[in-house]
Formats: sequence, C-alpha cells, structure tokens
Amino acid sequence: GDDAQHNDGQGLDSQEVGADHGSANSGGQQNGDNVHQSILNGIAQAIGNAGFLQQVTQHQAADQRSGVISGTMVNVAGWIGEVDRWKEKANRDALTGLFNREYFELSSSNTLEKDSLTSAAIVFIDIDDFKHVNDTLGHMFGDDILCCVAKRVLGVFRHTDVVARYGGDEFVVIIEDASMEEVRKARERFDQLVLQHGQHGGYEISVAVGMAS
Repeated sequence: GDDAQHNDGQGLDSQEVGADHGSANSGGQQNGDNVHQSILNGIAQAIGNAGFLQQVTQHQAADQRSGVISGTMVNVAGWIGEVDRWKEKANRDALTGLFNREYFELSSSNTLEKDSLTSAAIVFIDIDDFKHVNDTLGHMFGDDILCCVAKRVLGVFRHTDVVARYGGDEFVVIIEDASMEEVRKARERFDQLVLQHGQHGGYEISVAVGMAS
C-alpha cells in the first residue's frame, strides 16, 4: 500500500518522505511506475503549497518487483523571504526609503498600460535652492532636509500612490484612478503641511510643485 505523510513545515528545516509500491509482473511494473509518478506529483504539489523545495528521486529494486520513492523536503521559506527583502531593498532609495527612479519608471509605465485605467496624474516636487543648502550647511544637513520632505509627501498621498525620489532634490508621485480635484486637494494639503512644518534646524524649507494628467 501507499504511505505518505505531510507536515506543514513549521519549525522544520528538513523532512524525509517516502512511499513503497510493489508489482508482480511487467504490466504491474508499468502500473507501479504510474503510481510512482502520481505520488511524485502529489508530493510536489504539497511541497509547493507549503513553500518547500522538492528534491525527489525514484529507486527501483533489482528484482523489479518493488519500487521506493524517496526524497527530502527542505524548508526554503526563509530563503524566499530573504530574496523578497533584497528585491524590496533594490526598489528603494537608500536615504529616504521612498521608491527609487528605476522602480518609478517601471511602475508608471505599467500603470499607463492598464486597460482598466480611468485616469492618472503625476505630481512633481522640487526643493528650492537645495544646492545652496548643501554648499552652506553641509551634505548631512541636506540629507536631513530630503528625509523631512519625503515624510511630508508620504503623509499627504494615498498608500496606493507610488511616491519616489526621482533625483537629487526631486520627488515624483504617480496617482491612478483619481480626479484632478482629488489631486489638487492633495497638493493643497502638502502645501499647507510645508507651510506649517517647513522649518528644520532653523532653515525654512521651500518647494515647487507641478502637476500633469
């Protein structure tokens, strides 16, 4: 008979699995091979659903009257999570934590190609006289200004909007499925936020904002 056991893999890095099947003649051998393949497919599906890596081999006994399917299930959930973290890191600006230019260009291209897209707008934000800040107050202070503006932008737009640092002192936001009125209101909230909390270390932050739809 067939005997297979499945474990959800929690707290388990590796698990041996196996199944035996016997056949009495050549016809039975062919049927046995079909059973073996069926078991392999079942194991592969179970492993795939549980986030496991399948390494399964089939061994045939010398007398061709019995077969053994054996293998090892290795939990790769941690590896997959690590790969996802590195992918996310590659899409982010190291200083501000916003999306970077490469991700923004890819995301905006995909957004504009959607058949279901009803409307889209892009908001451009540029810090005024930022070169002067770097030259007179230092690059560390300039980095603080960039992070401050990044937080202001994130606090205004929707979590579904893609907010990115596009260049040195340039930020850009792509907004899909929103009316121009909604975009204008978001810009007004941002302007108000900068006016109320636009100082950092005694420096008055000033930005220029543009929109296109």
